[in-house]
Amino acid sequence: MKLDVKIKTYIPKNNEKDSFSHVYMHDPQEESLLETRGKLFSAIDVRTKNRDVDIESLVNEFLDNIELEYFSNDVSSIINILDKSVNIAYSKLSQKIIDMELSGNIDFNVGCFVIWGDIAYMARIGETKIYLFRDGKFMNLSDHLLAVGKSIVSTASGYAKNKDIFFMSTSLIKNYLDEKKIKDICNSSQEEISQMELGNKNISFIVMQIETTEEDIKDEELEKDEEVVVELNDSSDNIESEEHIDNIQKRSLNDFDLKNKAKKMTSYIINSTKNTSSNIYKNINTNVKKVDWKSLMKSILTVILTFFEWIFYSLVYLKDRSQKQYKLKINRDIEILKKEKKTVIGIVIFLILFILIYNFFF
Repeated sequence: MKLDVKIKTYIPKNNEKDSFSHVYMHDPQEESLLETRGKLFSAIDVRTKNRDVDIESLVNEFLDNIELEYFSNDVSSIINILDKSVNIAYSKLSQKIIDMELSGNIDFNVGCFVIWGDIAYMARIGETKIYLFRDGKFMNLSDHLLAVGKSIVSTASGYAKNKDIFFMSTSLIKNYLDEKKIKDICNSSQEEISQMELGNKNISFIVMQIETTEEDIKDEELEKDEEVVVELNDSSDNIESEEHIDNIQKRSLNDFDLKNKAKKMTSYIINSTKNTSSNIYKNINTNVKKVDWKSLMKSILTVILTFFEWIFYSLVYLKDRSQKQYKLKINRDIEILKKEKKTVIGIVIFLILFILIYNFFF
């Protein structure tokens, strides 16, 4: 099934003396690109103490770079295209900031949202907010996006549903609107939005309603994305909201999908203990072969490297708190460690046992 996005309400931009916020729908020059890339939306805000900087021109250049990369990139997977496009655009912006000798004087946040087929893709740098309003339930998706490896871009993907409402806003929304107010906005018209006197706040947002087109997805290559995304939510009454939110943490890239590895290990232990003693060796040998040791070792290596990275960035940030990019990296590392918590627990238990055994024998 193919879904489409209807722009319900929005505040497009706010340009203050030291800040600029903007939400934007990217319109590719070729109509055919919508079939292979879907609709792309961005929310971005930039703040600086240097009032001589033309912030709006920086934002426009950044958005142009995202659009150029996203709609011309030949990578097959949408999530990879989105990740790469935001990364490249951010690298170009960072270089320009360095050339302008503005490093440390600019706070930058961006979020991107794509609907392709029946899948929603999200990416962000910084504190841009993305919420989902479905079947009367309201979820903050933005805090559960994950960055993999050393990427500064956090991404997620999941199945969207007809009548879903996505709310994407610039980072300072939390200073002006609470969750109840955001819910009200999701159910308001543009005329009602204009009466809320939000135009003079340092925020921009866009409310997007998902609608079915009754068309089928045509691109066979991009349909492979469906094999690796998960439901953003399930409206079943017997599933709690926290379980819905957990689903968004599953990356479409499965390099760090520890949950499946943990299930295999659990299956190995249970199956081994249930059999009689005469079959123990046979069961152990069979189940050990089923374990994806290569992926498990990759997960362990990721945890170790991320832990040392986290220590390093924390020390640097404590020494100079103006370097906000390190705060982002610290948060990214913490999210990775949370995602790999079973591996973290396993490593801690192993170290404790090793220390106890070493002290006992030596």
